[in-house]
Amino acid sequence: MKTFKLLLTLAAAVVLSSCSAFSAMQAESDAAAAALYNDVCTLGSLNIEVTQIQPARGRLIHSSDGYTLRIKDGVVNAYLPFFGESYTAVLGSDVQGIQFKDCKAEALAVKSDPDKGKSVWTFRALSGREYVDVTLTIWSNGAADIHCRPYNRSVMNYSGYLRPMPVKNTRP
Repeated sequence: MKTFKLLLTLAAAVVLSSCSAFSAMQAESDAAAAALYNDVCTLGSLNIEVTQIQPARGRLIHSSDGYTLRIKDGVVNAYLPFFGESYTAVLGSDVQGIQFKDCKAEALAVKSDPDKGKSVWTFRALSGREYVDVTLTIWSNGAADIHCRPYNRSVMNYSGYLRPMPVKNTRP
């Protein structure tokens, strides 16, 4: 009986100490996300890693394929998959999905709402031969939502997280 109480006490001590370690890791993660959110709001450049894909008519798809959307100095780079309906064929376009390669964001508008802890970015960009209206909602906890409305295809929604901008290797 004494051995059982000793083991139970030891197990309770391990559980309680691991909870405090977990809360410390969570606090560090929240602080890093808040710092990244502040950088996005002040510097005007962002990198979103997509983790979930939601077509207009369909089920939620979890992604681990490294789909990203980047904006730096008003230039958009992205490759996002498309699983929806196409209303008309875009002639002469070989673009699969929603792709932006060094595309200038037209009518880029940023609206911050510090009370709700979010920043909303809206712009229009050219994907192949089709314009896409994009709305980004960046939350202060590091989460991000992407709403894409192509002109000839159905709406797509993506969810993900802010990530630090990749640093280009400048070695010769």
